[in-house]
Amino acid sequence: MQVYNVDIKRLALLLLPTILRKPVLFAIVKSACKSLESLQGQLFSFQNNCNVRISHTPQVCYLKGILDDTFCKGTNKHFEIEDTQSISGEWLMTYEEGETHADIIPLVAIDEQTIIYTEDAIHEIAQDFIVEYPSGVNIEPDNDNYKIMVAICNQYRLASKTPLYQKQD
Repeated sequence: MQVYNVDIKRLALLLLPTILRKPVLFAIVKSACKSLESLQGQLFSFQNNCNVRISHTPQVCYLKGILDDTFCKGTNKHFEIEDTQSISGEWLMTYEEGETHADIIPLVAIDEQTIIYTEDAIHEIAQDFIVEYPSGVNIEPDNDNYKIMVAICNQYRLASKTPLYQKQD
């Protein structure tokens, strides 16, 4: 949509009366239009960001695409997004030695075997999906690229889904 694509300098010079059209006044009018051109550039940038946001949904393929476009452009590395396994079965209340509070541990019976999950496994399974980022794109848990990746995932994921971030092996 080109409704807002107006050459502001040219419009200002055309609106200037013919008597006042002198090189010094042209320079003054052009410098006065700089702030409007800057505002117009911000409008176009915001409009492009909105178009990207509208065209990307919380589907896995779009989330992978936006992460690949942001971090892996020009490389052969790609992000991977996987679902986590879900826990089904009975929940057991246990007490640790010396502790007064109870821990809830999932207990799953599979083919007459009982599996008790560790706290790390529960934490991993509590996440809805895993975002595996490639190792060669300068993403580490303490740098700005990691924060950008988390922000992108938070922007494009469903609000009810929580991701877990891991480096690819």
